[in-house]
Amino acid sequence: NRQASGVRITVNAEDSTRKLRGSIQASGTVSPNPSSPAIVSGSVVNAASFSAQTPVAPGGLISIFGERLSDGIAAGGVPRDTLLNGTLVALGGVALPLLYVSPSQINAIVPYGLPINTALPMVVQRGTSLTVPVSIPIAPAQPAVFTTASSGVGQGHIYVSGTTLAGSGNPARSGDTVVIFCAGLGAVDQRVDAGSPAPVANTLARATVTIGGKDASVAYSGLAPGFTGLYQINAVVPSGVTAAPDSPLVITVAGQKSTTVTVAVAAK
Repeated sequence: NRQASGVRITVNAEDSTRKLRGSIQASGTVSPNPSSPAIVSGSVVNAASFSAQTPVAPGGLISIFGERLSDGIAAGGVPRDTLLNGTLVALGGVALPLLYVSPSQINAIVPYGLPINTALPMVVQRGTSLTVPVSIPIAPAQPAVFTTASSGVGQGHIYVSGTTLAGSGNPARSGDTVVIFCAGLGAVDQRVDAGSPAPVANTLARATVTIGGKDASVAYSGLAPGFTGLYQINAVVPSGVTAAPDSPLVITVAGQKSTTVTVAVAAK
């Protein structure tokens, strides 16, 4: 259990002529407030991969895990508000659009325009209570593919022609265009409000995709139109990929690689 700790405060004062001076000391104890919200160390993560101790990226959908983050469970509408069920999240002093809040988890979108290659303080405010600030590194991109198990591993949310999951029951084939739904691809080529439905907007950093270890041609890398915090990549399955229900797929953006997910590939 956390214990109260001793504190001594000293106040010094003097008038403008510096002829009058005074000093007073007060001692006491400071105890933790068990009702204050708290962010769990290392638990601000990409909402697709859930990889700990990684940076976040402008436009990225993130999950924040902690304690007493909200007085209840609430899901926000579109456009996303920055205050949801009395909970607010600020990163570098900028309020984040919120998708979901609960006592233990918040899903939010990192605004565009934050400075990259730096670290910014994050605080969660629940009512009038604040968390201790947590330093969050900001990278140009931190790509990750959403998975059907919502775990960051296994079958990715990857669709043939954008509508049918490229899983074992409907594998993709060489020459097929697959749509890969992902998060954290970074800045785009037009001004976008991170909490509003997205237009068609291309990522500024070039995205590359490998399927089964082979380079796939990327036709589009950008925001998923109409959604918030969601990106998509349209890529063509290359020839020569070994048929498998769990062919590995990796995205690279701005020098950052996603964790490996899988996609089903059949012989041509």
